[in-house]
Amino acid sequence: MHSVEHLHLLLEVSKLAYADRDRWVADPGHEPLPIEALLDKDYAARRRQLVDLDKAQPHEWGDPDGDTTGFVVADGRGNVLSVIQSIYKSFGSGVVAPGTGVVLQNRGAYFSTDAEHPNRLAPGKRPFHTLIACVATRDGEPALGYSTMGGDGQALFHTQALTNVIDYGMEIQEAIERPRFMYGPLDPGDITDTARLEGRVPAEVREGLTRKGHQVLAVSDWFARMGHAQAITIDDGTLRGGADPRGDGAAIGY
Repeated sequence: MHSVEHLHLLLEVSKLAYADRDRWVADPGHEPLPIEALLDKDYAARRRQLVDLDKAQPHEWGDPDGDTTGFVVADGRGNVLSVIQSIYKSFGSGVVAPGTGVVLQNRGAYFSTDAEHPNRLAPGKRPFHTLIACVATRDGEPALGYSTMGGDGQALFHTQALTNVIDYGMEIQEAIERPRFMYGPLDPGDITDTARLEGRVPAEVREGLTRKGHQVLAVSDWFARMGHAQAITIDDGTLRGGADPRGDGAAIGY
């Protein structure tokens, strides 16, 4: 857990997943997306062959900024609801729908200006966005609901919490509290090819990742921009909630 090998592997497979995202994700109502091909096990196996266990690979990332919140609700019948919403940049578009008090989002900023890209700007299209409402299942039944803010880091934070639960057997609060990393820029103009690790990751691990070619930046022990996750797990009818100490959420039973 949080060894050089563990974090290097997560960083490298995340780069490949985000490369596919940046290449393909667009409004499915307008673009023929190769969803089955991207989810194919053989394709995943070919992508895994690109991972070098000894050396970091470069990757360019998109605009990371955002303004997001999420929550998860579960009931005694086994229903799980994961919700995430965002107006994107601060104050969204700056436009309030008349008579509603609702501020309109400006996720259109994620459109591509490349006329050949699937996510190209065009009338009537929904833009690519980073929002992920997650429910993981076991044998077809909800086992975990998870939601977090975090801009481009959301999928990274989901992956880290899920591997903490599934691969390391942690209860959900511990899984959320464990140190996290984020790869890519936090603000426009940042260096893109940077891995930020919370300060609780030992210095020798950071040094080991540097030797593998990662540009590593240590941040605070509980870095607020590593996501503010909320989650619920269901195991044999028992509900366990977890809330992120990096933010001001709470796990509440009633």
